Amino acid sequence: MKGIEIKNFKAFNNASIVLGDLAVSEHKNILCYGENGSGKTSIYEAIKFFFFKERIIKEKVPNIKVGEERKAEIRQLESNYRNKSMIEEDIFIEVDGMSIESFNFDEQEVYMVSGKDLQVSNEIDILELLNNCYLTRNTIIGEEGCEELIIHEVNRLLSKYFHSDIEICLSQDQGNKIVIEDRIRGLRLDRFFNDFFNESIIRDLCKTLILKFAHYIIFLYLYGMKQTLSSPSFA
Repeated sequence: MKGIEIKNFKAFNNASIVLGDLAVSEHKNILCYGENGSGKTSIYEAIKFFFFKERIIKEKVPNIKVGEERKAEIRQLESNYRNKSMIEEDIFIEVDGMSIESFNFDEQEVYMVSGKDLQVSNEIDILELLNNCYLTRNTIIGEEGCEELIIHEVNRLLSKYFHSDIEICLSQDQGNKIVIEDRIRGLRLDRFFNDFFNESIIRDLCKTLILKFAHYIIFLYLYGMKQTLSSPSFA
């Protein structure tokens, strides 16, 4: 994604906000900062609305709503995202100059993590953690060896960058549950983490887990594309 243009969405009225360079850009990252109420969350929500609109509809509109009633619920949902001073105007969001209708989502890998996704008080279930986040592809649970590979990488990062004495491993009898080991204190726990560990440590651990899984998702997708394109039918 090189740039995004937003208009009539939450904090933004009919004066467009443009982030990035919609023409040509050599910059890969954008840092957004500002006072409370300046629109930072609206930018995040606009990106989520653009890439995950169908999931948002599934989460917000009950399945029992069908036909015209369902269409009315979806229209109301979209209306809730509009700027209150421009309630009659349509939402305008374009990524790289393309609307939701014309954008090729198969060419993009997106993952979005908010602070509330990292709030864990009792236990960590990898599958539940991933399902709470917004990932374009989150189907790698069950890929042979992927969990062990990622947990090994997470432990390396915890030691190198967070200078942490803890390590994680998969529970032997609870599927996707994470066990935290603190060899210094002689602790081995699969629940009640916040009773024994600093909240920031748990948050950093969850964030690292999510990001490494997201990176692995992208790797599997790109590797699969490479294998498909190099198969005899594409020769």
